[in-house]
Amino acid sequence: MRSYFPVIGALGLVLMLFGLVMAFPLAVSYFLDDGAIASYDEALLVTFICGLLAWVTTRHQRRDLRIHDGFLLVAATWIVVPIFGAMPLMLYMPALSFTDAYFEAASGLTTTGATVLTGLEYLPTSINLWRTFMHWVGGMGPRRCVRNASPAPRAGCGR
Repeated sequence: MRSYFPVIGALGLVLMLFGLVMAFPLAVSYFLDDGAIASYDEALLVTFICGLLAWVTTRHQRRDLRIHDGFLLVAATWIVVPIFGAMPLMLYMPALSFTDAYFEAASGLTTTGATVLTGLEYLPTSINLWRTFMHWVGGMGPRRCVRNASPAPRAGCGR
C-alpha cells in the first residue's frame, strides 16, 4: 500500500509558506486602512493552521519523495493552493461565489491573467495587490524550476 504522508507533509509546508505570503497584503491593508484587514487575518490564520496541521500530523512518516509523489504533489498544489488564495477575495466580497473566487486565484497563480471581476478600480488597494501578487508568486515557481534544472548556472554561465 502506498503512503501519501510525505506528499501531505510537503503540501502542508507549501500551505504554511503561502499563508505567510498573505502577510504582505495584510500589512498593506493595515497601513492604508482600506477595510480588508479582517479578510487577510482570517485567510492567513486558516491557511497557516491547515498547513501546520498537515505537516504536524505527517512529520513522523518520513521518507524521500519518489517521482510519482512529485507528480501528486504538483497536482495537489495546483488544486489546493488556489482554494486558500481565494479566501481573502471571498471574505472581503461575500457576494463573490466560490467558483469565481477560485477562478481568480487559479488564474493568478497560473499567471493566466483572466478575471471575472468588474469594477477593479473600486476594490481596495490590498485586494488588487493580492490579485497581482498571486501572479508574481505563480510566476516565481516555474521560473525557479527552470533555473534549477538549467545546466547554465552549474557551468558557471550567467554570473
